[in-house]
Amino acid sequence: MDSIVMCGYSVHRQYTSQGEKGRFYTFRLQSHGECDARLNGEPLRLKKGDLLMLVPGDRLAIHKPFNAQDVSDTSGDYYLLCQGEWVAAWFRGLNGRKHLEIPTGESILDLWKLIIRETRRPQDGAGKLRPAAPISRRCCTPSAFRCSIFCTARTAGSRNSSSPA
Repeated sequence: MDSIVMCGYSVHRQYTSQGEKGRFYTFRLQSHGECDARLNGEPLRLKKGDLLMLVPGDRLAIHKPFNAQDVSDTSGDYYLLCQGEWVAAWFRGLNGRKHLEIPTGESILDLWKLIIRETRRPQDGAGKLRPAAPISRRCCTPSAFRCSIFCTARTAGSRNSSSPA
């Protein structure tokens, strides 16, 4: 079954991750600030609008050094971890593409916030949280999710392909 394993938002003044192998299909959108990353050993400088699309086994290491001159210097990102056959097929359609620059307008951020709220909604009256939220029973159905991310990625991809490398 296709499901959202985890969805959230994080902000850091200082942060370092070691780059363990990912176990899920992952979307990571840099919403503000900048940080350094290594994706499967390749260095990246992530800035607002950078969308990473990772498959199980990819290694992502993030480094955000503390800025003593500007304590308001933060790095923020939305992330979504998911699994399932439909998700795997969607990722296969990317043909290995892992990094896009997309516009971070309110519509994409509102969608992400809605998914976060829905995945945190209690399953029953006992207040238990769902460990994995089925995509098909969410406000973000597979087709809606596919459309919003794919359309954004396609638009960004066509912009990126026309710009010099």
